[in-house]
Amino acid sequence: MRTDLSLTPGIMKTLPLVALAFLAACSSESATTEITSRDSAGVTIIEHPAGAIAAAPEWTLGPATATIAHGATDEDLFTRITDATRLSDGRIVMINGEDNGAQPLLYSANGTFEHPLGRPGAGPGEFRSAVILNCRAADTLCFFDFNTRRVTRVTPTGAVAGTLDLSRYGQMALGFPRGMLADGRIVSVPFVFDTVSTGGTIFRSPNALVVLDPVAEKLDTVASAIPGGATYIGSMSFGERSMNFPMPAGYGEQTLVLTSGDQIVVATNETSDIVSYALPWNARRIVRFREPRTPVDAAAKQAFIDRTLQDMQRLTAQGAAAFREQMAERVRETKFVDSMPYYGNGKFATDGSLWLMRMNSAVDTTRNHLVLGPDGRIAARVTLPRDANLLWASGTEVLIGLRDADEVPRIELRAIVKPGATP
Repeated sequence: MRTDLSLTPGIMKTLPLVALAFLAACSSESATTEITSRDSAGVTIIEHPAGAIAAAPEWTLGPATATIAHGATDEDLFTRITDATRLSDGRIVMINGEDNGAQPLLYSANGTFEHPLGRPGAGPGEFRSAVILNCRAADTLCFFDFNTRRVTRVTPTGAVAGTLDLSRYGQMALGFPRGMLADGRIVSVPFVFDTVSTGGTIFRSPNALVVLDPVAEKLDTVASAIPGGATYIGSMSFGERSMNFPMPAGYGEQTLVLTSGDQIVVATNETSDIVSYALPWNARRIVRFREPRTPVDAAAKQAFIDRTLQDMQRLTAQGAAAFREQMAERVRETKFVDSMPYYGNGKFATDGSLWLMRMNSAVDTTRNHLVLGPDGRIAARVTLPRDANLLWASGTEVLIGLRDADEVPRIELRAIVKPGATP
């Protein structure tokens, strides 16, 4: 039997109509802003079409209602602001990182200094480094010190309510905690130190996600094959000795791990998916966006190098000039991924919404956030002021970190201005 592949005149007349219908359907799909939700094997999947982000309400920030620019005196300026949060009565807690340690400080709701919540050092109530774990109970704060591998619970008076020594679990096995669940278990991602040569290519080593039960003193692996950060193998010299190290790729993908209540939220950046899990490791919801990734062009690469060198100059001790120059050379030789990740970082607000920072070129010094409501649907998009970073958020206010012209950091409390409202 002969198969005729020629087209009859009738079919030829119909083809343009079919093509037009197809293009119209595609155009309609790309222009739609309707968010859809469906169930798949007990997992809720929420899909945002390409037009959903542009169609989302745009929130702005009002003027600063409180500014924190120094410690106990006007001369006591900050070196590095590593974290900040607010207590239930509106008071503000921030952490100033110094070369000799870290110091949590407490301020009134209007930004007036009250008293320290600790001091630099390695003893009880002292910190070599500190970040805030989301584990308040009656406003008791939990600070994690990476250097001493210790969680310290501190009351707003500055009294130490308890400590948890995590050093016995090992620095690599525990990694860096990403948050605390409602039942007090600590969620963490171990460190992966892969120095196997890959021919200069960029790779992501498989990692795990662990949960530490401080009562049972048990560390459990709850998920494996979590992609690590995008890295490549580079070398550093120490005297006459050279060693291989995994170096972060420019604009490389990182896996975000966040906690809120009893859920663990993971975004690997391999796709746009933001997946919420419950323990034992069961996916409950997947939120995704039909957004293309942004290519990393030459301008973005140079801006990344320039910004990294600037940050390194500010953070590296002056006494390590030789090491700093070697690091600067490695920065100039950075290998880059082809496309930007979807998200740079994320933070849960006190109202249960999730603020996701969209990754963009270092050419653009403003940070854009998507705000997902507790229902997983996009609620808004927010652009922060130039060079600002998000430290804390509620449903009505944010704490942002900024720097002045002399690179001195400060914190500002600002109201969220929604369409139709006034600052």
